[in-house]
Amino acid sequence: MKLYKQFGELAKAYGFEVKKMSEGTACEIFMVKKDDRVFVVAAYIGSYKGFYTKIVLLEHVPVSYWSCENLMYVPHGLYAFADDEKELVEKTLTKINKMINYARGSSLEA
Repeated sequence: MKLYKQFGELAKAYGFEVKKMSEGTACEIFMVKKDDRVFVVAAYIGSYKGFYTKIVLLEHVPVSYWSCENLMYVPHGLYAFADDEKELVEKTLTKINKMINYARGSSLEA
């Protein structure tokens, strides 16, 4: 999976900072920062088709859970699903913005 370059380019255009933490054949893990919020994002290739990400605020993820498999079991965060990589990046960044707004007191619907 080679999502980092595309993810990083689009994220920077929207004011995010991205750092790749690890990469496997079916998953990549990034740290994504915007303003004072840092998220752990795991990007996966779906079992049948498409792609998905698990997005978790850094403070909710113990370091021992920083693996593709373990992040799915963290009871916090949101998922984004898409048919292609560009759509996945856009949906993931949208969800991160929603999580930031929610932390500031807005609803997740915003």
